[in-house]
Amino acid sequence: MYISASEVALSRQSQIGLAICSRRFALVAGRAEHLDWTRDPLDRPIVAQAGFADNLRLTRDKIIREQYGAAVW
Repeated sequence: MYISASEVALSRQSQIGLAICSRRFALVAGRAEHLDWTRDPLDRPIVAQAGFADNLRLTRDKIIREQYGAAVW
């Protein structure tokens, strides 16, 4: 059974209050360029986006938890 990303997002919105970020990706990418503690191309924009509002970042990654103050596991 195929479930679209939109269906997942809508479901999680009602279940846990998930909100889709409306920030332009260019702004996130610009901030991500300055994160020099990781070379992982996926970690940078994820942490940069969370950092705009000091949002929690749930991660098992020890480096992210050490470098991003709002990261928890």
